[in-house]
Amino acid sequence: MLSAVRKNQLKELINRLEIQQIDIDLLNVALTHASYNFEENRNDEMNYERLEFLGDSVLRLFVSELIYDKYGEYSEGKLTKIRSCLVSDEYLAVIGEEIGLNKYINIGKHEEKDGGRNKESIIACVTEAVLGAIYK
Repeated sequence: MLSAVRKNQLKELINRLEIQQIDIDLLNVALTHASYNFEENRNDEMNYERLEFLGDSVLRLFVSELIYDKYGEYSEGKLTKIRSCLVSDEYLAVIGEEIGLNKYINIGKHEEKDGGRNKESIIACVTEAVLGAIYK
């Protein structure tokens, strides 16, 4: 069960992203790092990893279709290079930071001390997980 404070945080994010419809509990999962569940003794609860898997697939499909239509004259190799840039952790982390996802991540205290909230890899994963939650 989400606290009132957490619900308000997630509603704020939903409004910022202008998401029309999303399961708020699923969005919370998309924003939960495994370290948080471990430190809170919630090992049976889900973290963002499964939604990251889904979001990665959705993103690749969307980007593939977009560049396929936009750059119809490009070879498969060129399209692959463009897609790999657009779905890279580096680029996803920039997007995640720009929309402020790191502010909403549930993260363990130790990972927080290690700068986890601002790690490129974590922000990229959370970005994909949020896309997965929106798709779902």
